[in-house]
Amino acid sequence: MLLVNGPPVTVSGASQGAQWGGRVPLTDCETSRADDFSTRVFPLERIRFSASLRLMKNDERDFWYREGRTSLVRHMADRSFTVRAWVSDQGDTVEFEVYKVVAADFGPEGSVEGPLPVFWQRYQSKVKPSAVDSLEEAERAFFGGVRWEGCADWNLEGDQTVDFHVCRREQLEQISAVLCACYDWAPQLIRGGKGAAPPRELPFLPAGIDGGA
Repeated sequence: MLLVNGPPVTVSGASQGAQWGGRVPLTDCETSRADDFSTRVFPLERIRFSASLRLMKNDERDFWYREGRTSLVRHMADRSFTVRAWVSDQGDTVEFEVYKVVAADFGPEGSVEGPLPVFWQRYQSKVKPSAVDSLEEAERAFFGGVRWEGCADWNLEGDQTVDFHVCRREQLEQISAVLCACYDWAPQLIRGGKGAAPPRELPFLPAGIDGGA
């Protein structure tokens, strides 16, 4: 029986009234009910739908910098992090969100070795890694901004609001690489930025693959 992580859920059918301690048997899930919504969908889609509703209700993060900005997404070539850039309409600042790429715990489609990273650490999950396939539901490892004159501010606690844990030196190199990549990318996105020429080569997957700038 296929199980997925989540809060305790009462399911229909043979398991009516049973609690599975945060692991839901997909074979018995048929009807989705969240607030006033009731929809018959496939089991996995039902769980994703319910999880998205819970996330929207519990997500208290402040995304003030997104308003009036255009979003661009690039992936580090070593598939360690995904970067989301928010460019101001005035073209004088760029705000960055950095997401940790993780492998899902099911089948080859969960690998980080595909054409593009497609799974990231889930926001507010106490399990690591815990894969989610939407950046809107993913945890920001770091976030910060770069101004036209080259000044930058970074929050290195991210959504965890605790120290970022590493186990190997190469992880520090990956963190350094993605932060430097953001800094080097910024003047290419900012009109008239100090570092606009010559542009540095960025350690991202080719733009033609991921649709980034």
